[in-house]
Amino acid sequence: APAEVNAAWRQSLGSAVQGADRLRHLIDQLLALTRAEYSSAGEDAGLQGDPAAATGPAETPGCELPYALGLALEGLERPRLELRLPPAGLRVALPAPLLASAVRNLLDNALKYSSGSVTLTARERDDEIEIQVRDQGAGLDENALRLAVEPFWRGGQQVEGSGLGLAIVAAIARRFGGRLRLENAPGGGLRCRLIVPRGP
Repeated sequence: APAEVNAAWRQSLGSAVQGADRLRHLIDQLLALTRAEYSSAGEDAGLQGDPAAATGPAETPGCELPYALGLALEGLERPRLELRLPPAGLRVALPAPLLASAVRNLLDNALKYSSGSVTLTARERDDEIEIQVRDQGAGLDENALRLAVEPFWRGGQQVEGSGLGLAIVAAIARRFGGRLRLENAPGGGLRCRLIVPRGP
């Protein structure tokens, strides 16, 4: 019947669109990882939008932390997020688009693997800034904590994703003299600590 043919056609078209979206996301993630690992700081600043608008003058490659965190939070499920954000004016030595990409990957990962709330915290630590994302999930065993930042590692869990999110965050951190630490939080859940240099 024509109605059944149309329904089957719509279902096939919907599946094709979903597949194309997943492929596009994978390509975007691969490009982000490559840029984080191999591009220069000047190129990094221009990954998204106008470099001057995002980061300030060319000789000052950092950005204001609250601005970058605001970019990372755009479009997320706010009811599930607990935010403990820093005061205005605090700067980090990363371009806003890259820092926003790193934090967004941490948040997306936490929201995907945890059904409970996710906490985003940022604080000063001497000459560094520590950004923490903590979820209420099951956490990871010791082996998984080491492997989770490797490209394409997904831990065998049946969720959508490329396994590149944490690898991108780690690459961005390394590119600017920072680091990513994963640990099981007291009381349960995974805590991701992105530690980056303060900006000028």
